Amino acid sequence: MPTLVLAIGALLGFVNQQAGSTSPMLRVPALIAALILVAQGTLQLQRARSGEAPPADHDAVRVSVPGDEAELVETNESGSSSQIMMFVMFLAIWLGLASLLHPDAPSQLLLLSLVAAFLLFSEAYRTLRG
Repeated sequence: MPTLVLAIGALLGFVNQQAGSTSPMLRVPALIAALILVAQGTLQLQRARSGEAPPADHDAVRVSVPGDEAELVETNESGSSSQIMMFVMFLAIWLGLASLLHPDAPSQLLLLSLVAAFLLFSEAYRTLRG
């Protein structure tokens, strides 16, 4: 899967650069999505090669209470992670709508934009849901 994500991101970036006469309302989110997909694919490949587990969204913290047994409590230390995922979801929606509103754009750009929008939205939604 990481190779596929990397390939889709690279192809989207290449096709986006070739579509010079297309509206910037489609090209801007497509370029941002391409950059995110390439970065995500690269990170996934590096983790797979090193055998490193993907980072957990929640960290387990040991809490000790006098007289009771210690228990594990899940916490989410940073609220910025959810804000980033909300931005990615917004980007995916923007890219999907822009793809549908510009049917005169090259067909490869439209197809790759819709696939990228789906990939970004589903990953952000999965991350937010935990």
